[in-house]
Amino acid sequence: MADGNLNIPSARILAQHRQIATTGEYPSALADVMAERGVAVEAARVAMTHTKDLEHRLDASGTLSDAMRRHARQHYAQALAAGNDGATAVTQAVNAALGEVGEATQRQIHGVGGPRLSSNVGTSWDHGEGLRQKVQDGLTARLAQQMGLKHEPTVGREFATMQMGEMAMQMVRATGARPINHGEAIRMAVGSHSTSDFVLATQGSLENVLARGLEARTPEIERAARFTTRPDYRESFSLSLTESSTPQEVAEAGEIRYVTVDEKGEKNPVLRDFASGLAVSNKAIANDRIDLLGGVADAMLRAANVRKRIVMLEPIETNMVMRDGLAMFHADHGNLAASGGAPGVTTVGAAVKALRTQKGPFGEVLAIAPAFLIVPPDLETVAQQVVAALTPATVGEVNPWAGKLEVLVEPGLTDPAAWYIAADPARFDGLVWATKDDMTFPVVESKPGWTTLGLEFRLVWALDATFIETATWYKNPGV
Repeated sequence: MADGNLNIPSARILAQHRQIATTGEYPSALADVMAERGVAVEAARVAMTHTKDLEHRLDASGTLSDAMRRHARQHYAQALAAGNDGATAVTQAVNAALGEVGEATQRQIHGVGGPRLSSNVGTSWDHGEGLRQKVQDGLTARLAQQMGLKHEPTVGREFATMQMGEMAMQMVRATGARPINHGEAIRMAVGSHSTSDFVLATQGSLENVLARGLEARTPEIERAARFTTRPDYRESFSLSLTESSTPQEVAEAGEIRYVTVDEKGEKNPVLRDFASGLAVSNKAIANDRIDLLGGVADAMLRAANVRKRIVMLEPIETNMVMRDGLAMFHADHGNLAASGGAPGVTTVGAAVKALRTQKGPFGEVLAIAPAFLIVPPDLETVAQQVVAALTPATVGEVNPWAGKLEVLVEPGLTDPAAWYIAADPARFDGLVWATKDDMTFPVVESKPGWTTLGLEFRLVWALDATFIETATWYKNPGV
C-alpha cells in the first residue's frame, strides 16, 4: 500500500485521536495510525461509527492475519486523509487487505527477507488459504496456551488439539499428495519448498504469539515512551517553528503574523534491522513436540523484548547528543540536577519544579506535568516510599507527591543511583520509539533446514528510539 506523507504527529494531536478511540471503543493503535497519516481530528470524530464498523468487520473475518489487520487500518486512515467518506473508506480498507492475503510483510524491507507466496482468498476452508488460516489459528491457540497467553481459536478450533503431524497430513493431502504416514507428510510439507502452506501457517502462528506476548510483557520503560511507526529507513527531523506560534493581538485593520513550519526539530527515530535465528527438527515436529516449538516462540519473545528494552534505553544510558550539540541531560537544558541526591520529597520537588518551569525556544512556558518517577531496582523501595499515600498526624507531615507520580522500575538501567522524572508521553513529546509501519511486531521467516532436517526460523525487526524533546525528562545522578 502507499505510505503517503507519514510524520510523527504532535503529542497533542496524538492524545486527541487516542481520546476519540477511547470514546469510540476502537484500538488506540488505529488512533495512532490515523494521527500519523494526517487524518484531521474532526474527521476522525465524524467517522467514528464507520471506524467501529471496520473493527467489527475485521473481527468477523477469520481469514485476516494480524499483519493484514494492520494493513487494513492503514488503508482506512489513508482513505480518510484523502477525503473519502467513512463508508467508502471501510470498503476500500477491507478490500485492500483481502487483496494482500499471503503477500510478504517483508516485501518492502531494505536488505532483509524476501518474497513470500501471494495468493487470493479462496471460498473453501478445506484447502489453500482457508485451510492455512485454520491451521494457523489452531496452532496459535496451542502455542499461546503453553506460553500463558490468551488466544481463543475461532476458525481453527479443530486444529487446537491436533498433532502437528496430522496438521501436515491434512495440508499435504489438500494439495493432492498421498503421504503414507505423518513422518512422510512432514517431510513433504517441510522439505518441498519454503512457501508451503504448512510452513507459512507455522511462521504465522509464531508471529501471532509474538505479537500477543509483546503486548502482555512490555518493558517498564515503554510506559514513559511514545510509540510511532516509520515508512522507511531515511533520516528525518521533527517539525519546529521558526518563530513563536503564540497567537498575537491583531490591531484594527492589522495583519495576522504568520510563522513557518519546517523540519528543524530533533531527529526522528532512524530504523535499524535486528535479527536472530532458531531451528526445529523434523523429529520434533513428527513427535508433536509442541513444547519445542513453544520454546522457539518463547525464546523469540524474550529476545525481542530484550532488544526492545536495549533500544529504548540507549538514548538514556548513552545520554545521547541532541541537535544543539549538547547531551540530552545537560545543565543548559535545565533537566539535570546540579548535585546528586536520592529520591525524596525535596529532591523530587526540585525535579518537578524544573519540569514545570521549562520554557520553549521562544521563552514560552511549557507547563509540563510530571507523570513518572523512573528508577533502577536498587531505588525501588525508597521511590515507593516517596510516592506512597500517607495518613499524616499533622498538616506538615503530608506527602505532596502522594498519588501524583507513578513509579516505574526499569531493570535495564545500569546506574544504581541515577533516577528520572518524566512527563506523560501521550501529552508531551519526549522519548519516542518506532518500528517500520509494516513491522509493528517482529516478522518471522522460515525455510527448510539445510544442514539438518527440519525448519529454520528467523526473527526480523526494524526499530529505533530517540529523544525528540529535552524539556520533558529530568535526571538526578543520585549519590
